[in-house]
Amino acid sequence: MDQPNSSILSSSFLSQLISQKLNHSNYLTWKRQIVSFIKSHRLYGHIDGTTPAPPQYIDREVKRTVVADQGGGALTGSEIRFEYETVTENNHAYEVWLAHDQSLVAYITSTLSEEVLGGVDDDLTALELWSTLATTYSQDIKRGTRTVLEYLNEIKSVSDQLAAIGHPVSDKDKVQQALSGLGTEFDIFCTALEVLPILPSFEDLKAKLFQHEASRVQRQNLIPSNSHNVLITGTHAMQGHRTRPWTPQAGMGR
Repeated sequence: MDQPNSSILSSSFLSQLISQKLNHSNYLTWKRQIVSFIKSHRLYGHIDGTTPAPPQYIDREVKRTVVADQGGGALTGSEIRFEYETVTENNHAYEVWLAHDQSLVAYITSTLSEEVLGGVDDDLTALELWSTLATTYSQDIKRGTRTVLEYLNEIKSVSDQLAAIGHPVSDKDKVQQALSGLGTEFDIFCTALEVLPILPSFEDLKAKLFQHEASRVQRQNLIPSNSHNVLITGTHAMQGHRTRPWTPQAGMGR
């Protein structure tokens, strides 16, 4: 396992590199800043799961020499045999891993705003902390009641801001962010894309979303119109069977 560069790993140094602490609306900007720092110190494996914790304890086999007197005096001599015993002890590799991991936890928490830090549990590993933050704050850009165009423009605007400070957002990340915040009415659309071997580019996704939204809006507009037409048609059909209004005189005949 690569050893992290610990010469400049300090919360004060990291706080100087991170211009914005994580709050409820700037996850993407915050992430772009801190990931570069973590990777530069060979600690990224602690947050993506590729550097898992070694066993906390290990079993070690200890050989013991046992000398037993066979009896019968000096002529018979002594019997020498070996016995093996399993001893459980602390794993040094785990202790080293834990020191690196908790250092990373300290670095990450030093970049959280007070409101975010207040909602973080104690005794988390770096992976658990990272996953919690991603689950809670990564989908801070959501479509809501906006049009698809307004929603996608915001994603592009945030991406451009990140690129301007030296943290460009990949096309794949923009696509995944767009899909994650569309809302439940786009679930079928997102599911259809997820089964594709390769996700579309952001520009292709934009075109597909425009087409999908146009079709969806058209269907929504047709449903009440059709229902109204059916009601009118049904009413006219019922009236067509009534040659004249019923009156007591008409009902009794002449």
